[in-house]
Amino acid sequence: MLWFEACATYRFKHGTASLIDAIVADSTAEVRLNAEVTAIDQSGDTVEIRLTDGSTVTTSAVVVTLPLNALKSIEVTPPLSKGKRAASQEGQASRGVKVWIRARGHLAHFAAIAPADRPLQLLQKEYEVDGDTIIVSLGRDATRWTSPTGRPSKRSSAS
Repeated sequence: MLWFEACATYRFKHGTASLIDAIVADSTAEVRLNAEVTAIDQSGDTVEIRLTDGSTVTTSAVVVTLPLNALKSIEVTPPLSKGKRAASQEGQASRGVKVWIRARGHLAHFAAIAPADRPLQLLQKEYEVDGDTIIVSLGRDATRWTSPTGRPSKRSSAS
């Protein structure tokens, strides 16, 4: 419960993007957005990263922080360990769902937890925008979520 309270209470003053901005500002690294990686070769003294546009980036090190379901689409040399390859083939373990709600007017800070058998287990106030309250709700299984219109969510209908 302490972890839940900490997550609901302590936030970056200017959002999580401010953390990324601070890291980039403190670095001499080149940042490339929308640069899809097809291969990482770290078999020599440097690391070569091949992009879908055919270009190659050469660097001294690389940090890979991809979701498991994306990792399997990148050719890595030397190959990842057997365990990492197996995990990337299995894919993401989570099938969670996040629902954002905009409620009219100001609501006091709150958090609610529901039993695990409910489609949504967490509901809490996040912040306010133009006098309205933004609420986030989380569930552990998107396939159990049905939208307010009665239709299955896009994610659950695709599985």
